[in-house]
Amino acid sequence: METIETVPSLKKYGELFWEGEGAYGTAYASEDNETIIKITTDEAEFKIAEKLLNEPKDSLVKIYQVFKHKDLMVIVQEKLNTDFDLSIFHEIERRMNDQGLNWMCFVDYFEEGELTKEEAEMVDKISAIIWDCRSLGMDWIDLHSENIGIDKNGKMKHFDVSDCAKGA
Repeated sequence: METIETVPSLKKYGELFWEGEGAYGTAYASEDNETIIKITTDEAEFKIAEKLLNEPKDSLVKIYQVFKHKDLMVIVQEKLNTDFDLSIFHEIERRMNDQGLNWMCFVDYFEEGELTKEEAEMVDKISAIIWDCRSLGMDWIDLHSENIGIDKNGKMKHFDVSDCAKGA
């Protein structure tokens, strides 16, 4: 079985550091901490990453490269900052759960003025993520704070495309 260390085209990213593990694979940070290299076992996630490579979306992670090496499916994507204040996100989630709503219902549920300015801005950002997923024929299934980050320009993005892949 192949390992990430045996993939010649990944050498340019320098030493790779374990970043995290999910249901479908493992993520590694590049030596310069600018890039994430994901090894996935999920064919649907791989196909979604291919779509994003060819049709980038503002609120979804930027994909730099997608390829197969022997038995590995590799996705190279931008690294997002996940260390930011999500208290508004969590407050909206709490209100949603109290009312038995999901994100799709929630983005259209409130009348103007029912949300604070900050809550309305967060709902707009989440709505953009949902619609960007859908515009590629994907659906979001597990949108949560652990899969959201901020890019270098301050834009909030969803970075776990396996979450979107389930509807593909």
